[in-house]
Amino acid sequence: MTKLSPVRCRSSSSFRLALIALLAGVILVLAAPAPSLAQSSAVAGDGSSPPETARADRVAVPAAPAPHARRPLRPIELAIMFGQTVGSVRIYAFAQDRSEELWGVKYIHPSGGFGPIRCDFFIQAIPVYRLIQPKYYDYQSVALTTERRSVFGAAILPLGERVVVNPRQRLQASLYSSGGFAYFTRRILSEGGTRLNIDAQFGTEFEFVIDDRRSVTFGYAINHLSNGNIHYKNPGLDANLFYLDYAFNLRHPAAAK
Repeated sequence: MTKLSPVRCRSSSSFRLALIALLAGVILVLAAPAPSLAQSSAVAGDGSSPPETARADRVAVPAAPAPHARRPLRPIELAIMFGQTVGSVRIYAFAQDRSEELWGVKYIHPSGGFGPIRCDFFIQAIPVYRLIQPKYYDYQSVALTTERRSVFGAAILPLGERVVVNPRQRLQASLYSSGGFAYFTRRILSEGGTRLNIDAQFGTEFEFVIDDRRSVTFGYAINHLSNGNIHYKNPGLDANLFYLDYAFNLRHPAAAK
């Protein structure tokens, strides 16, 4: 019987042990659970998410609106107005030697625009309308004495429209017209006149913007007052009206749509 040497036996045993260890390592690797998608992205070398995850994130989280998508709202204004007439002109009327004081408010609402032009609709209410005229006068509106007296009334001008040029500038110029009715406590302008009269304005104004909320306006207009021939005599009055408005915005112009 052939006898194996001790050296050869030890070599065979070492080979078998190495083979067993290799097979055990392969079995452990195959039996280990596969890493999840989140774990794979977390251990990625560059730290970036897979394309599928990036697309899901883009769908789940809406993108912020572009800066040009925000449009400022044009303000709605409420103005306090004081006006004083100086002298008179002969355009549609011929009454002279009268003066007027107007205390009122304006509600101004944007009505559209195009290019550098903005259009505003406004309503003007005059709760205190003071007409200073001769105390005694005839049917032709000619003063009979030098005495004077005040006649008080009120007016509402609901038909107002103005056209503003370069509305984005700090100093804005505009043209406007408005019309309505005025009622006084007694007959005005002539002994054949009436208490109810037509009141119309045609003029221009310059508005200075103080800040986002306030502005001051100085304007000039022809203020026409007459009864429209609804009674015996209609002398009418065309006066040079100078007025001052202090306006504040009811809605902040920087608010987003």
